[in-house]
Amino acid sequence: MNMNGNKPEKAKKQRKGLSKSTKIGTYTFLVSLALLLILVIINLIVASLPNSLTVFDTTPQGLYTISDSTKEFLGKISEPVTIHWICPDGTTDPTLETFLERYTSQSKYLKYDILDPIADPECLKPYIGVTDTQPSQFSLIIESGRRHMLIDYHELFYYYNEYLAEKGAMTSPVPYKVYMYYNSFPYFYFNQAEQMGYPTETYFYGDDTITKGVEYVILERIPHIYITEGHGEAKFSEMLLQYLADNNIEHEYLRTVTIESIPDDASCLVIYAPASDLSKSEAEMIGAYLAGGGNMLLITSPDNTGMENLLSLVEPYGVSAVPGVVYDETPQNYKYYKYYLLPNIGSHSSISRFNASYSMFMPSSHGIKFTENNAGATITELFTTSSSAYSKVGEEQSDPGSLALGVAIEKGDTQIIWLSSADAFIDQAAQMVSYGNYYYVLNMLTWMETYESTLSDVVGIPISEPLLDKLTQSSIYLWTVVFVIIIPLGVTAAGLVVWLRRRRR
Repeated sequence: MNMNGNKPEKAKKQRKGLSKSTKIGTYTFLVSLALLLILVIINLIVASLPNSLTVFDTTPQGLYTISDSTKEFLGKISEPVTIHWICPDGTTDPTLETFLERYTSQSKYLKYDILDPIADPECLKPYIGVTDTQPSQFSLIIESGRRHMLIDYHELFYYYNEYLAEKGAMTSPVPYKVYMYYNSFPYFYFNQAEQMGYPTETYFYGDDTITKGVEYVILERIPHIYITEGHGEAKFSEMLLQYLADNNIEHEYLRTVTIESIPDDASCLVIYAPASDLSKSEAEMIGAYLAGGGNMLLITSPDNTGMENLLSLVEPYGVSAVPGVVYDETPQNYKYYKYYLLPNIGSHSSISRFNASYSMFMPSSHGIKFTENNAGATITELFTTSSSAYSKVGEEQSDPGSLALGVAIEKGDTQIIWLSSADAFIDQAAQMVSYGNYYYVLNMLTWMETYESTLSDVVGIPISEPLLDKLTQSSIYLWTVVFVIIIPLGVTAAGLVVWLRRRRR
């Protein structure tokens, strides 16, 4: 009876199935398992993506950031460009590697690879001659179907020293080649400052420097300027010449007294404040070059206003020199002295790129006036004084009025820029306006060449040595273990504990 009486109760329990706590525990376990699978799948997907999509620039210096101007430029590339990264023994720098991945992701025509001269001693042979200086570790070779360019690792950085800044020797970081120039005989500027306890700070300019390299290898024609010599001409500073070279403008000195014509590959002829006049035959030769569609950057000083042959190059286009030094009585148009001029800046395309951001400093200038016969040329004032300016020769001065200090001349294919301050193009003067003078010269030269430079006026990004805020390989492994293994296992373990507890109830 008792046995028969218990059968209905047992059958009832069997029909009832799993308890509520068991169902909840099982559900929790299954959810945890599903979450683990989802996390593993997500991590596998993320791991397959390039660093450009998964590594975010959280460095306070914006070390990995690609500028908008660079993105725009790279987006227009229409031919393959390869960046060869020299990594002996296959050892890479994680920071630069991340930057290169981000950089090359901006265009389907860009890629980078690694050259290992230890594993393959012949890999640099197509790019570097036997007598050439061997590049540093992590240097770059940028190559297109047209040409290639070597960027030494040190050239990715600019250099700045607080002591030299305090002494007025610099106001912004300088490129590596300028740094080396002023840290060698007879200067040793940086070395002396460092010995006095002022360390040289390093700034990362990879974005700008690499982009200039890409521009160089894809340009159909490299701008090439000729700078005259043989008449006691003033010399451009190493900083300015390097600045032009960094923006893909090559230069060469030209002794005009020894040639019969200006070279065919001249993008522009530069004449910089000669101490003595040109000969008549030289003036005729240069005049013929201009008449045939040549370009010229003429920089003069008040000492040049009486040089007949030199001025004969521009007078046929309707301009001539005003003798004397220009003074300006308007306070905002001079700095320290009334002949240290800060002219008003026009809107001509040869200077418009920077006219809203930079001043032009033109000490010891002479005036430029317009004449009646311009032979059909278009003349545009680039830099002008206020209406209270005047020219002074000895104790005599002209009536006040606005004077032109720089003009652009256009006639057919001929383009001429005439600037009337030789002192404007020395480093000390350019520093007074954050090197605005040099920016304008570059823009003038690119205007004559009719191509748009990728010049960036963005200040460099400070870094320390070694490169800071980078994920080391060990830290990458650590975070991989945390997110791929530890966290998913932790969630699963927690689910199992809950399930077991509820199962025992």
